[in-house]
Amino acid sequence: MFQSQKLKKLIELYDSGSESLAARRSDLSQTTISELLLGKTTSPQQKTLEKLSAYYKVHKSFWYTPDAALPDEVPDLPPELSKLLLTADIKPYLVLLPEIKKSGIPPHILKKIIEEWSKPDDE
Repeated sequence: MFQSQKLKKLIELYDSGSESLAARRSDLSQTTISELLLGKTTSPQQKTLEKLSAYYKVHKSFWYTPDAALPDEVPDLPPELSKLLLTADIKPYLVLLPEIKKSGIPPHILKKIIEEWSKPDDE
């Protein structure tokens, strides 16, 4: 089932809480956004998922994975690293599964991994 609270969180983070802004930016109707947020639509069309995922730069599985977290939801993650994860081009690759959250990876190791991922291919 589509996790509407994830969409609500992303709208708060990226669209100042505005459903209409989220709709315009994601190229969806405000009705579609509203129905997703209210739980009226629990199995959105593939096209809708693609547009939401492309706009928010998350994997399509993010919407259906209850324990998938945004970087700012990971416990003990330094605020500066969370900000980097939320704004970096690597965000599409970050679908944090429960195993990763529970793994106990120290933030400095996670930061090194991110730095490696963000290096240009020719290095």
